[in-house]
Amino acid sequence: MATCKALVIVDLDGVVADDTKRMNLAREVYLAKCREEGKEPVPLTRQKGFDWETYLDPGSLTFDTLIEDADHAIWALDKLGWCVVFLTGRIHTMRAATRVWLRRECLSFYDLYTRDEEEQFTPGEVWKPNIVQYLIEVYQATEVLIVDDQECILNAIAQVLTIPFRVHTSLADAVHLEERIRSIGKET
Repeated sequence: MATCKALVIVDLDGVVADDTKRMNLAREVYLAKCREEGKEPVPLTRQKGFDWETYLDPGSLTFDTLIEDADHAIWALDKLGWCVVFLTGRIHTMRAATRVWLRRECLSFYDLYTRDEEEQFTPGEVWKPNIVQYLIEVYQATEVLIVDDQECILNAIAQVLTIPFRVHTSLADAVHLEERIRSIGKET
């Protein structure tokens, strides 16, 4: 594994991959089960109101699409000198299908980290900060950029970081700021 002083850790669902169709399918399955069992459905959130088994089925990744220009944003960060790593809350059983999806989108040459079996029920705001710290150590990073669409996860990560960092909820925002920082640096 290469040393990467400037490390960008990018979430997949909601940042690179548009999982709306997969989520809608999981919601439909959940609503059908509620009707079948005579239960009142709960509102849809990122944590409940859908069928997790359907959502986490590796075959359902075929419904995911690339968020517009996400690939270009990743490549731009790479060109700016950031070492790109994908960190997703997807579980280990989705790893192979995720690699296939990344290959289809020409993003398979970046490292991918998913949840191991024993971590699949750990909340993201607990699991991701721990893994981010691990990645910083493994890559020997001295600066980190985190891109994740969930504010609660970004806040949890920010609480544990001990090196310079920036957080963003979108790749477009990350690229815009990093290009601006680089251009200011060239002006001085």
